[in-house]
Amino acid sequence: MRSPTGVEACSTGIYNEIKPLYRLVFTHAKGTVVPESHYGPVELVSSEEIVDVESDEADCMTRLTLRHGSNPQAWDQSLDRLATRLGPT
Repeated sequence: MRSPTGVEACSTGIYNEIKPLYRLVFTHAKGTVVPESHYGPVELVSSEEIVDVESDEADCMTRLTLRHGSNPQAWDQSLDRLATRLGPT
């Protein structure tokens, strides 16, 4: 991925639990590629965390609960984009 400011980043992960329509738990390892011009050969700075996503029905709608402690603003932005793409309910 490349951010609007040009910072390159990568993400990897492993699915730990899949319960279709109800729960998804996975690791989220995020990293930033450090440019060779800065340190020489490319290095990957990474950290891995658990992401837990649950859904359930609430008032004839789907409620999504996402737990991931390090950067909730990033998930807020992603979920806002998803809501925009899905349109009004």
